[in-house]
Amino acid sequence: GTVCVIETNIDDATGEVIGNLVERLEQSGAKDVTVTGAISKKNRPAHLIKIISDNADLNTMLQVLFEESGTLGARVQQVERFILPRSTIIIPVDICDIRFNVRTKVAKNQDGVLLSIKPEFEDVKIIAARTGMPVKRVLETVNAKITDSIGRLYADGSKRRRRLDRK
Repeated sequence: GTVCVIETNIDDATGEVIGNLVERLEQSGAKDVTVTGAISKKNRPAHLIKIISDNADLNTMLQVLFEESGTLGARVQQVERFILPRSTIIIPVDICDIRFNVRTKVAKNQDGVLLSIKPEFEDVKIIAARTGMPVKRVLETVNAKITDSIGRLYADGSKRRRRLDRK
């Protein structure tokens, strides 16, 4: 389907203001918000703010953008968006003798071939806090355990990209 891409350059805001803007846009329904460092007119350091939102949320996004950033204008484009089929599954993972249920995003192509497995980062942070392990180490451990668990879903046992059972 189509979505809106809203862009503006901001050259007079602090990092805290930009961070708050991103939070407010996400809370208001933005599908994605990115901030890229840039150099704008008169060689000023700036931030390029890019927001992706549903067409129905355009006015809300613009209102938040103008109120929270102080920018005086924005560029809006309608673009086609293509997304892969994906789902979230819960995978039990044992770390430090504690069982955690980790939400895991699974993306497949149109033929059902697995392309990506990724644990929900908020769950990784919870595990790190409960175990006292560094987030980086927890992420590596969770990824290994999830890959092993997902691998058991396959009948053929091959190590290449494989087709998930369709149910």
